[in-house]
Amino acid sequence: MTVPSPRFPWWLRALDSAGDGLRRRGALRHLLDPDALLAEAAAAEGHERFGDGTEAMLRAFCASLEADARLAFHGRLHLHGLARTSLQVRLRLEAARARDPAIDRPPSRPPLLVCGLPRSGTTLLHRLLALADDARPLLLWELMEPIAGRGPDHRRQEAERKI
Repeated sequence: MTVPSPRFPWWLRALDSAGDGLRRRGALRHLLDPDALLAEAAAAEGHERFGDGTEAMLRAFCASLEADARLAFHGRLHLHGLARTSLQVRLRLEAARARDPAIDRPPSRPPLLVCGLPRSGTTLLHRLLALADDARPLLLWELMEPIAGRGPDHRRQEAERKI
């Protein structure tokens, strides 16, 4: 069974049409190219130590997107940004591990995760647990980019801009 394509607003269809045309002519092919993504992230963070297996997983991810996803141009743009941000966070994690190997030590208390179906009370439970003096929730910007990059910390502003 196939799912019908959604009807996007005219401006998004125009962007997709222009982007797809450029892509057919050879431009913008780098958006989901693993080598280009790795190079962009490394240039932004100042080093290339991604850690074991990152490159192979990225190649499999990009190959699957190309083969299976049938992405519109705006989908390619969005996934390019997500992949680049994830790679940059990975580089920051590897740099933090190099500075302080104790990062990999298990926490003294395991985290408490709240999971559940929509409308089942998870938000209420999450907020109740966050009221405890010795606990706090992770904020959206911390989930999106858990490790700050070089320079001023703009993670909050970036998260607000993205949502």
